[in-house]
Amino acid sequence: MSQARRSARRVALLGLVAFAVYGSWAAFANRGHGLDAALRALFVQGCSSAFVTSTVAGVIEWAHARLPRTRTSALLSVSSGVLFAAAFHTGLNLAVGTPEVLRTVTVPILASALYAGSYVTTLRALDRSRA
Repeated sequence: MSQARRSARRVALLGLVAFAVYGSWAAFANRGHGLDAALRALFVQGCSSAFVTSTVAGVIEWAHARLPRTRTSALLSVSSGVLFAAAFHTGLNLAVGTPEVLRTVTVPILASALYAGSYVTTLRALDRSRA
């Protein structure tokens, strides 16, 4: 299987996992506002997380394939992913009227930071192991 195909499969799988995990978190965080609000938060945050996770992974994969393996490029990949996640999640949840926006987006944003950092670290480790 080609590197591009493996990369695309990783990105898609990570998006599906993000939908399930962060959609469930959003439903839990909004459970006190009734079933309709919890389900809306689940759907919105699940879709948002799937999109953001896939986008961040795609950007990291793209940058990793094209930029030199320096700390600066790694930091740029991680920070751009986190800023994108924070802006997208917050804006979308505000737009749809999620009652507990801060509670809903805090965990996914913090997880985005850990995810982006570990994703870059893992790709760099894979490079070293192949060399």
